Amino acid sequence: MAPRVHSRGVARQVPLSLPIAVPYDVALRHLRTVKPNQFTSAHYREIDAPITTVWSILRCFDSPGEYKPFIQFCHLASGNVEVGSIRHLVVHRNLPGKDSIERLDILDDNAYVTGFSIIGGANNLKNYRSVTTLHTAANSEGTVVVESYVIDVPPVDHRRPAGSS
Repeated sequence: MAPRVHSRGVARQVPLSLPIAVPYDVALRHLRTVKPNQFTSAHYREIDAPITTVWSILRCFDSPGEYKPFIQFCHLASGNVEVGSIRHLVVHRNLPGKDSIERLDILDDNAYVTGFSIIGGANNLKNYRSVTTLHTAANSEGTVVVESYVIDVPPVDHRRPAGSS
């Protein structure tokens, strides 16, 4: 999905835009209200495994390092992997930011939907909200994972030339 830049200072509804067909109910889960100072994007991945196998890994809010290799450490700060649970992540040193504090916003085992918001940490990810959905691939043998997110665009400091320290 291409970045959405909004003129006239108006928030807009931004539908899912991917080069593959997705079921209508999945597309609705990714419909976003995007403010003028925000960016949204989506990506997908086809996985050659049954949806139940993929879901058993993705639903584990307390161990995202199983499928996100940039995470060095994760622990639940509160909750027991239910909506409202809080996790603290530490990322590898070669990435911008040091850590992230995240809240589980959605966990629907029937619809295969999960989502979280970043609520703190030493990073520049302000007002980050993500939704991940699973659905059976067109060939009915695999799974399609769709992730979309919205994030604030950091303000540009016009006082310093680009590339200066």
